[in-house]
Amino acid sequence: MKNPLPSLRYLGVCFGVTVVLASQAATLVVNPSVVSNTYLGPILLSIGGLTNGEQVAIQHYLDLNGNGSPDSGEPMIDAFRIRDGGAYVIGGVTNRSVPWDSDPAAGAITAVVTFVPGAGLDSFVGGHIFQLESPTGRFLPQLATLSVTNSALACTLSGSVSSGGLQLPNAVVVALTLANQNLAGGIISDALGHYSLKLNPGSYFVMSVMPGYYTDQSAAPQVTLAGGASSNVDLYITNAQGSGNSISGRVSDAGTSNALGGVFVQLEANALFTLAFSDRTGAFTAPVIPAQWGVRPDGPGLAHRAYVAPQNRLPVDTSTGSVAGVQIPLTHGNAMFYGRITDATGAPVGGLDVYGQDNAQQYQADAYSDTNGFYYLSVVANNSNWYGSPDTQNSSALAQSLVSTGLGWTNISANQAVRQDFHVLPATASISGKMLDNNGAAVANVGLSANGTVSGYAINSYTTTGPDGSYFFNAGSGTWNLYANCCGYQGLDSFGLTDLFQHTITIPPTNATLNITVYPFGTSLLSPPIRQAPTRYGMFLSGTPGINYRLQASVNLTNWFEIWSGILPYSSYYVEDSQATNSQRFYRVR
Repeated sequence: MKNPLPSLRYLGVCFGVTVVLASQAATLVVNPSVVSNTYLGPILLSIGGLTNGEQVAIQHYLDLNGNGSPDSGEPMIDAFRIRDGGAYVIGGVTNRSVPWDSDPAAGAITAVVTFVPGAGLDSFVGGHIFQLESPTGRFLPQLATLSVTNSALACTLSGSVSSGGLQLPNAVVVALTLANQNLAGGIISDALGHYSLKLNPGSYFVMSVMPGYYTDQSAAPQVTLAGGASSNVDLYITNAQGSGNSISGRVSDAGTSNALGGVFVQLEANALFTLAFSDRTGAFTAPVIPAQWGVRPDGPGLAHRAYVAPQNRLPVDTSTGSVAGVQIPLTHGNAMFYGRITDATGAPVGGLDVYGQDNAQQYQADAYSDTNGFYYLSVVANNSNWYGSPDTQNSSALAQSLVSTGLGWTNISANQAVRQDFHVLPATASISGKMLDNNGAAVANVGLSANGTVSGYAINSYTTTGPDGSYFFNAGSGTWNLYANCCGYQGLDSFGLTDLFQHTITIPPTNATLNITVYPFGTSLLSPPIRQAPTRYGMFLSGTPGINYRLQASVNLTNWFEIWSGILPYSSYYVEDSQATNSQRFYRVR
């Protein structure tokens, strides 16, 4: 006779009576289960066998050895929870960056995770594992796999990864665009350390990363692939585990101190780079060499849990030995920007990284637009203004495009959802040049903004100077203003420098070149005088805000008289000589 209760299990015996409890086996299906690394679209997580309103936990692992099961040493790269019938709602708007239950049926969850090519480790070629768990232990963990394959792109980059003369299995290989170091693709090497990655024609930096090892980014090989070319690039990384030094700590919720597992932690010491992942207890450990390290969690990977990341790296000094107890408290978003991104024809633009930052330079946030162009960006209402925009600096999809400014800096309140839409326009010109100091030395890693109006849309682009001081902006016909970051993150103040001039460029011509010279703090300069009226000349006095300056004039370079004095309110301040009655006039600032 067939067992009529195949799902029953014995829990125990009480007073001679066998007690049984109904048990449903939860199920997890990932669809599609195979995608290419250029796929942009939804990954459906279908979960069944739940009780009404039950909460479940999902972990995403890299399946380094390809056996379909999360093993020791295989990193958990993401983790989040979903409740049957639940959604994360801010100001009456569902934040769809956070996986939510779109299935109206009780006892079942259908959640969407948007697969975005080039978004991070979750899009790398190789095996991926999703694990379903019950936080209360009601059912056994369930596994489902996702295979990310090489797309049929024109070029092939291949080689091997080794350290100390031995080839390393299961190492991560990344290709970054040479122009702006955007992630073009990534792959997990095989059991012999070999890799083969398909790429579009272009020029790339190539490097390998692996927990316990570090790589020197300044020595990363460069390769140019043209047409259907193939290139072999062997990569070398350094084992840090024998150094005896390490950085260890814990990632947690800033409000509750609850552990946050599956957080990607980046560690940098000048050009050196290594990584770690927090485990289920929030703990992470990274073997390192003696150096001054900067530690920061990865921003885009936190969007599934609506957390924001700190803008600045946490400094950790291992020059005298290991450092333990490093705390990384992450703040949960309590407000949101959302909206739609469309192109010049009104069609949706998906797969764009939308970033946010506050003007207190405390937090940064990330999200990605879905296939319908919608994005949902979690932020923190912290008595600061927030700025949200598609990331024109770090998006390969925007390499030849301009993006409208949106709302600009906005004060947002707790539990408020603010809509701002963006428009992507084709770039028809460029602005480029170099930033040098007054001695001709390159100034690297400084932020630059370019503002202009194209086709009636306000455009605000951002970039950073490269190792040689070079920078590049997409542009279009119109008048553009360029500004260097004065202070804070990627600011000139960290170099003791300031930009004393306003920079204005008019296009056409099609492309423009502007080299920017920056000066030490306290340097004062005057722009060439501009005639405003027969007896009135205007000029910009540049210097250090908060310092008292005197503007003097002379007709013979011998006798000087004062025409303006005061504390400079800005780094560049417009002043006038309204009594310029002489045919010859000289000016100086003191």
